[in-house]
Amino acid sequence: MEFTDEYVHVNATGATINPSTGALEVVINYDNNRPPYVLVEVISATIHAVNATKNAFVLMTEEIANNVHNSANIGTSLAIVDYNAQVTAGHHNYDLLCQSTRAMFSNARTIHLYFTDEEGAVVLPATGLILGFNVILKVSRPVVGSIQAAYRMQIPL
Repeated sequence: MEFTDEYVHVNATGATINPSTGALEVVINYDNNRPPYVLVEVISATIHAVNATKNAFVLMTEEIANNVHNSANIGTSLAIVDYNAQVTAGHHNYDLLCQSTRAMFSNARTIHLYFTDEEGAVVLPATGLILGFNVILKVSRPVVGSIQAAYRMQIPL
């Protein structure tokens, strides 16, 4: 099957993050077409933190993917962003060092991203722990006409 790939850059600059949930709404379907599903994976991720008290952060979505689950049964774990190095005093880098998941979302136009620490606690903006972040998402959707006719009738649109 053929896919169309798009890349979405998400960063802290100018982002509107919900102060109570820590979630950031990200549009992953700009042209409003109706693919039956999209595949989302993290290609690159960097977090700048004020201290190194955490071993890793987990990039999560509020939406539940069809093929990725976690033990908390809350949202979807997209990637684990590990501690890498101290840049200067009060500035620590966390980077995506391994491959992320390739999560499948049905009929998604937006997803809501947020970070948790390694214990699963949501990192809220008010804590001031995360100074900034940059994430690049790869969003893949089936090319129109690439789904075989026998399967089209089984996919609810």
